[in-house]
Amino acid sequence: PVDNPAVLARPRELIEARMCMEPAVAAVAAERATEDEIAELRAETEEFASAMGGRHMSSKFARSGLAFHTSLAALSGNSILATAIDNLTAYERHPLWVLLNQSVLRSSAARSQQVNEHREIVAAIEHRDGRRAYQLVYDHLRRLRDRILPAAEILDSSSNGALLR
Repeated sequence: PVDNPAVLARPRELIEARMCMEPAVAAVAAERATEDEIAELRAETEEFASAMGGRHMSSKFARSGLAFHTSLAALSGNSILATAIDNLTAYERHPLWVLLNQSVLRSSAARSQQVNEHREIVAAIEHRDGRRAYQLVYDHLRRLRDRILPAAEILDSSSNGALLR
Protein backbone atom coordinates (compact mmCIF):
# COMPACT_ATOMS: atom_id res chain seq x y z
CA PRO A 1 0.00 0.00 0.00
CA VAL A 2 2.87 2.44 0.63
CA ASP A 3 3.60 2.68 -3.06
CA ASN A 4 0.08 3.83 -3.89
CA PRO A 5 0.60 7.48 -4.94
CA ALA A 6 -3.14 8.18 -4.96
CA VAL A 7 -3.37 7.75 -1.19
CA LEU A 8 -0.13 9.61 -0.56
CA ALA A 9 -1.63 12.53 -2.45
CA ARG A 10 -4.66 12.66 -0.14
CA PRO A 11 -3.53 13.26 3.45
CA ARG A 12 -7.02 14.41 4.46
CA GLU A 13 -8.54 11.11 3.30
CA LEU A 14 -5.89 9.05 5.05
CA ILE A 15 -6.43 10.80 8.36
CA GLU A 16 -10.21 10.60 7.98
CA ALA A 17 -9.94 6.85 7.41
CA ARG A 18 -7.86 6.52 10.54
CA MET A 19 -10.32 8.67 12.49
CA CYS A 20 -13.18 6.41 11.42
CA MET A 21 -11.47 3.17 12.37
CA GLU A 22 -8.93 3.62 15.14
CA PRO A 23 -11.20 4.95 17.90
CA ALA A 24 -13.51 1.95 17.51
CA VAL A 25 -10.52 -0.39 17.52
CA ALA A 26 -9.30 1.22 20.76
CA ALA A 27 -12.70 0.67 22.38
CA VAL A 28 -12.59 -3.02 21.44
CA ALA A 29 -8.99 -3.27 22.70
CA ALA A 30 -10.12 -1.91 26.08
CA GLU A 31 -12.45 -4.90 26.37
CA ARG A 32 -10.18 -7.62 25.00
CA ALA A 33 -6.55 -6.80 25.78
CA THR A 34 -4.82 -9.02 28.30
CA GLU A 35 -2.84 -7.58 31.20
CA ASP A 36 0.39 -8.71 29.51
CA GLU A 37 -0.59 -6.99 26.25
CA ILE A 38 -1.39 -3.78 28.10
CA ALA A 39 1.97 -3.95 29.86
CA GLU A 40 3.68 -4.34 26.47
CA LEU A 41 1.76 -1.34 25.09
CA ARG A 42 2.78 0.70 28.14
CA ALA A 43 6.43 -0.31 27.59
CA GLU A 44 6.17 0.73 23.92
CA THR A 45 4.75 4.05 25.05
CA GLU A 46 7.69 4.63 27.37
CA GLU A 47 10.08 3.72 24.55
CA PHE A 48 8.22 6.31 22.46
CA ALA A 49 8.75 8.85 25.26
CA SER A 50 12.47 8.07 25.47
CA ALA A 51 12.80 8.69 21.73
CA MET A 52 11.27 12.15 22.04
CA GLY A 53 14.69 13.78 21.88
CA GLY A 54 15.63 17.35 22.56
CA ARG A 55 15.39 19.99 19.88
CA HIS A 56 14.95 17.66 16.94
CA MET A 57 12.53 14.82 16.34
CA SER A 58 14.25 11.50 15.82
CA SER A 59 13.16 9.04 13.19
CA LYS A 60 12.80 6.54 16.05
CA PHE A 61 10.16 8.82 17.59
CA ALA A 62 8.11 8.76 14.40
CA ARG A 63 8.45 4.99 14.02
CA SER A 64 7.55 4.40 17.67
CA GLY A 65 4.48 6.59 17.35
CA LEU A 66 3.17 4.61 14.41
CA ALA A 67 4.07 1.31 16.07
CA PHE A 68 1.87 2.31 19.01
CA HIS A 69 -1.14 2.54 16.71
CA THR A 70 -0.52 -0.82 15.08
CA SER A 71 0.07 -2.45 18.48
CA LEU A 72 -3.12 -0.91 19.82
CA ALA A 73 -5.03 -2.33 16.86
CA ALA A 74 -3.57 -5.79 17.50
CA LEU A 75 -4.94 -5.62 21.06
CA SER A 76 -8.44 -5.61 19.58
CA GLY A 77 -8.04 -9.31 18.85
CA ASN A 78 -9.44 -8.73 15.37
CA SER A 79 -6.86 -9.53 12.72
CA ILE A 80 -8.83 -7.85 9.92
CA LEU A 81 -9.00 -4.55 11.81
CA ALA A 82 -5.37 -4.87 12.89
CA THR A 83 -4.27 -5.40 9.28
CA ALA A 84 -6.38 -2.46 8.09
CA ILE A 85 -4.81 -0.14 10.68
CA ASP A 86 -1.35 -1.47 9.85
CA ASN A 87 -1.99 -0.70 6.17
CA LEU A 88 -3.16 2.82 6.98
CA THR A 89 -0.18 3.59 9.19
CA ALA A 90 2.16 2.09 6.58
CA TYR A 91 1.45 5.09 4.34
CA GLU A 92 2.85 7.33 7.02
CA ARG A 93 6.20 5.54 6.79
CA HIS A 94 6.57 6.95 3.28
CA PRO A 95 9.21 9.73 3.03
CA LEU A 96 6.54 12.35 2.25
CA TRP A 97 4.68 11.54 5.45
CA VAL A 98 7.92 11.44 7.42
CA LEU A 99 8.58 14.96 6.20
CA LEU A 100 5.09 16.07 7.22
CA ASN A 101 5.42 14.51 10.65
CA GLN A 102 8.81 16.09 11.19
CA SER A 103 7.34 19.43 10.21
CA VAL A 104 4.35 19.30 12.54
CA LEU A 105 6.15 17.68 15.47
CA ARG A 106 9.14 19.99 15.30
CA SER A 107 8.62 21.46 18.76
CA SER A 108 9.34 19.47 21.88
CA ALA A 109 5.95 20.62 23.24
CA ALA A 110 4.14 18.96 20.31
CA ARG A 111 6.13 15.75 20.79
CA SER A 112 5.46 15.82 24.53
CA GLN A 113 1.75 16.18 23.85
CA GLN A 114 1.87 13.11 21.57
CA VAL A 115 3.54 11.08 24.32
CA ASN A 116 1.04 12.23 26.95
CA GLU A 117 -1.87 11.38 24.66
CA HIS A 118 -0.49 7.87 24.11
CA ARG A 119 -0.10 7.45 27.88
CA GLU A 120 -3.72 8.52 28.44
CA ILE A 121 -4.92 6.03 25.83
CA VAL A 122 -3.00 3.23 27.55
CA ALA A 123 -4.50 4.23 30.92
CA ALA A 124 -8.03 4.12 29.48
CA ILE A 125 -7.40 0.64 28.09
CA GLU A 126 -5.87 -0.46 31.37
CA HIS A 127 -9.02 0.74 33.18
CA ARG A 128 -11.19 -1.09 30.60
CA ASP A 129 -12.83 2.21 29.70
CA GLY A 130 -13.73 1.71 26.03
CA ARG A 131 -15.64 4.98 25.73
CA ARG A 132 -12.71 6.99 27.05
CA ALA A 133 -10.26 5.07 24.85
CA TYR A 134 -12.49 5.80 21.84
CA GLN A 135 -12.65 9.51 22.64
CA LEU A 136 -8.94 9.82 23.41
CA VAL A 137 -7.90 8.19 20.14
CA TYR A 138 -10.39 10.28 18.18
CA ASP A 139 -9.13 13.50 19.80
CA HIS A 140 -5.51 12.43 19.29
CA LEU A 141 -6.06 11.88 15.57
CA ARG A 142 -8.11 15.09 15.26
CA ARG A 143 -5.24 17.11 16.72
CA LEU A 144 -2.84 15.33 14.37
CA ARG A 145 -5.14 16.17 11.45
CA ASP A 146 -5.27 19.81 12.54
CA ARG A 147 -1.47 19.93 12.55
CA ILE A 148 -0.81 17.96 9.38
CA LEU A 149 -3.32 19.42 6.95
CA PRO A 150 -1.99 23.01 7.07
CA ALA A 151 1.56 21.68 6.61
CA ALA A 152 0.40 19.48 3.72
CA GLU A 153 -1.27 22.45 2.08
CA ILE A 154 1.96 24.45 2.32
CA LEU A 155 3.86 21.59 0.69
CA ASP A 156 1.07 21.27 -1.86
CA SER A 157 1.29 24.93 -2.86
CA SER A 158 4.99 24.46 -3.55
CA SER A 159 4.28 21.37 -5.68
CA ASN A 160 1.61 22.95 -7.89
CA GLY A 161 -1.26 21.03 -6.38
CA ALA A 162 0.20 17.54 -6.70
CA LEU A 163 0.01 16.70 -3.00
CA LEU A 164 -3.66 17.25 -2.16
CA ARG A 165 -5.21 16.23 -5.44
